[in-house]
Amino acid sequence: RALLINGKRVLIKGVNRHEHDQYTAKTLSTDSMVEDIRLMKQHNFNAVRTCHYPNDERFYELCDRYGLYVMDEANIETHANYDSICRDERWASCFLERVQRMVRRDFNHPSVIIWSLGNESGYGHNQDSCAGWLRRYDPDRPIHYEGANRPEWAQGPHTLSSLKRGRFATDIIAPMYPAISLIEAWDHSTESSEDDRPLIMCEYSHAMGNSNGSLGDYWRTIRASRGIQGGFIWDWVDQGILVDENNKIIGFRETEEVEREGGRSWRYGGDFGDQPTDYDFCLNGLLFPDRTCKPAMAECLKVQQSIQIYSDRPSRGLFRLVNEQDFTALDNVILRYTIFSEAETGQIEGEVDLPSLAPGASHDFVVEELQTQEVRQLMLGGESFITFEILLSKKTDWADEGHMIAWQQFILSPPLKRAFPVPQAYVQKTEDGHCTVETKAYEAAINSDGLLSSLRFVGQQELLKAPLTVNLYRCPTENDGIKTLTTNTDLPEFAFYHENKAFGPWLTNRLSDLRLALLSVIVEDGQVCTRHRIENPDSLQLGLFTQHIVFSSDRLHYSCSFSLSNALKEYPKVGLACELDRSWSACRYFGLGPHENYPDRCDGARFGDYHATVDELYVPYIVPQDHGERTEVRRLDLYDGDTGGVQLRCDEPFAFALHRYSIEELWQKKHADELQRCSSHHLYLDAAVRGVGTATCGPDTLEKYRVPAGVYRLSFTIASSH
Repeated sequence: RALLINGKRVLIKGVNRHEHDQYTAKTLSTDSMVEDIRLMKQHNFNAVRTCHYPNDERFYELCDRYGLYVMDEANIETHANYDSICRDERWASCFLERVQRMVRRDFNHPSVIIWSLGNESGYGHNQDSCAGWLRRYDPDRPIHYEGANRPEWAQGPHTLSSLKRGRFATDIIAPMYPAISLIEAWDHSTESSEDDRPLIMCEYSHAMGNSNGSLGDYWRTIRASRGIQGGFIWDWVDQGILVDENNKIIGFRETEEVEREGGRSWRYGGDFGDQPTDYDFCLNGLLFPDRTCKPAMAECLKVQQSIQIYSDRPSRGLFRLVNEQDFTALDNVILRYTIFSEAETGQIEGEVDLPSLAPGASHDFVVEELQTQEVRQLMLGGESFITFEILLSKKTDWADEGHMIAWQQFILSPPLKRAFPVPQAYVQKTEDGHCTVETKAYEAAINSDGLLSSLRFVGQQELLKAPLTVNLYRCPTENDGIKTLTTNTDLPEFAFYHENKAFGPWLTNRLSDLRLALLSVIVEDGQVCTRHRIENPDSLQLGLFTQHIVFSSDRLHYSCSFSLSNALKEYPKVGLACELDRSWSACRYFGLGPHENYPDRCDGARFGDYHATVDELYVPYIVPQDHGERTEVRRLDLYDGDTGGVQLRCDEPFAFALHRYSIEELWQKKHADELQRCSSHHLYLDAAVRGVGTATCGPDTLEKYRVPAGVYRLSFTIASSH
C-alpha cells in the first residue's frame, strides 16, 4: 500500500499552489516561480499540486531542475453542478479534451509523478472515460481523483465506507480535510487492509489567516501509520491584490508603495464590487501576497524535516541522528549545538563531526560537553536545554550556505521551584474601599472594585494604564468564525460562514464585555484577598474569580484562580488583561518562540530567551484577528524604553500576548492597513488559550487544545527587572 518513487515509499510533504502575483494576479514572472520553489524547498516541502489547473509550462521545467514532485491537475471543476455534469454525456468530450491536453503537454516532465483528473466535480462516467484513456496513454503514472472517494455531494464529507470507492478513477485515496481520527481509523480498518492504494490527502490543514493547528498531530499520525503517505496543505499564497491610497490596483512592481499603519494594502473578494464572492476565502496561504512567510511556515519546516535526532536520556549526552532523506546522502551539512539555561548563566556552543550518511542510515554520537563540570553547574541553576541545528555547509540552488534544514531541542534539567522571602508591606485601606501600598521599591493600589489598578517601581513610569482584570475573549481568528459578513447578515451566504463556528456562542454570550461583581475583600498582614463573580452584561454567571496579592518589600506576589461555569461549553481563553502606556513597548521573555505559537501549533517553536518590540510581535494578517500569542512562558520582562522594566516570573508556564491594537479595533476592521493605534498597548496573561485549528475548511481545534469549563490558576511575582 504505497506510492513508490524509484522503488521507495516517499512521504509527500506537499502544498497546493495557485498561480498568483500581488501586482499582476495570474500573470507570473519566472523569478516569481523560482522564488516559490526556493521557499518550498527551504521549508522542507517536496511536492506541489497544481490546483486546479495545469500551470505555466515554465513551472514544470523549474520543478524538473530544482527537484519537486508534481501532481498535475486538469482544469476541471464543476462545483455548483457537482453531481450532474460528471454524468452528462454532452460534457464527456469537454472532460476528456482537458485531460488529454494536460497529459500530452506535460508528459515528458520527470517532476510530474501523478495525474489528477480535476477537482470537486462529482464522480461519474465522464471521469471514468478520462481515466480509461489515461491508463492506456500513460500506464506508468498513477491517477488521482478525490471526488471518486467522496459520497454524493449532499451526503456530507468522507467516511470510512466512501474512502474505498472509485478504484478505477483513482489510484490514491485522497480525502480533503479529513479529521485525524478518520485517517487513523482508515489506517487500522479492515477496508484499508483490503485496499492496496495509499492515502495521500490532496488538501488538508487550511492555511487561512492564523491557522494550521495540529500540523504536528497530522505528521505524528502519518509517520506512525501503515498506509498514510502525507498530503498537500491548502494552500501556498494569499491571493490578495495590492492597491494604492485610492484603492486602485497598482499593477506594476516599480510603482512606489505606501506602507500603512497595520500593513500593506491588500484587497480581496468583494473589495472591488465583485458579486457573487467568497470574500476572504482567497486568503488561504502559508505566505502573504508579497511572499513573506506567515508564522505557520516555521511549523512546516519542523514537522516535515527529513533529518531527526533522538535521545532517551539527553542529559547523559547520548544521541542518534537519522537521515530520513529518500535518495540523498547526508554530506553537505554541519551539526551544531547550543547548551543554555533559563537562569541566564550564559551558553555553551559546539559542533559535532558527522560522517557521510547514506539515505536511511543513522549515526550515534556523544556530546561530551554535557559531562563537564561547567555544564553540570549550569543544569543545577534551573531549567536547561540543548538545541541542535543542522545547517547546509555549502550553497545549493535553493538555499545559501548556513540555511537550517532541521533542528531538535531537548530538556536537560527541570525548572527550579523558587521561594522568595516575603517580608510583608503595610497595606492601607481607605474609606472609599481603595487599598494602597508604599515601599522603598514601589507603590501600588487596588481600586474599589478590588482590582490592581496602579503599580510603579521606583525610578520608573506607571505600569498600569487600566486595571488588571479578567479576560476570557480574543478577537476571533478566521477559524473561530468568518467576520467579513457580520455587517450584512441578509446575504444568503451568511449562515454558511458562521454555522457551527466556535465564536458564535462567544458573541451570543458577550464574552467581549465581561463584568466583575465584587463579593468580598479581606485585607490583613500585607495581603489582599478578593472574590468576584464573573458575569456578562445580561447577568449570565460565567464563574468566580479570586485573587490573592501579597505585598512584600521589593515585589508583588500575585495569584488568582478562575472557576469557569458550564454556561459555555468552551471559552477562547482564560486569563488577565490590562492596558499599558504606549511607552511600554518592548519585552523579553523565556518561553517558546521566536515567532507566534499556540497550543496546537508549537512544534516549530523552541525554548529560548527572546527580545521583541510590540511592533515585532504583531502579525499583519490581511483580515485582522487574534495573533502574537507566545506559550510555555516562564519569565516575561516589560520595558518602558526609558527608565527600565518589570519582570513577571512564574514557576508554572503561562502564555502572553502584547498587542498594539485593541480587540475592538481588530474586530471592526476588514483590512490590516485600516487599523489605527489607540493610546494604549494591550497585555494579555493567559492561564489557557484555545488552539487555532483549521476549521475554515477542515476540522475544528482538537478537544485537547480547547478551554472547557473548570478551574484555572495563574501565579507570578512582579518585581523591578533592574
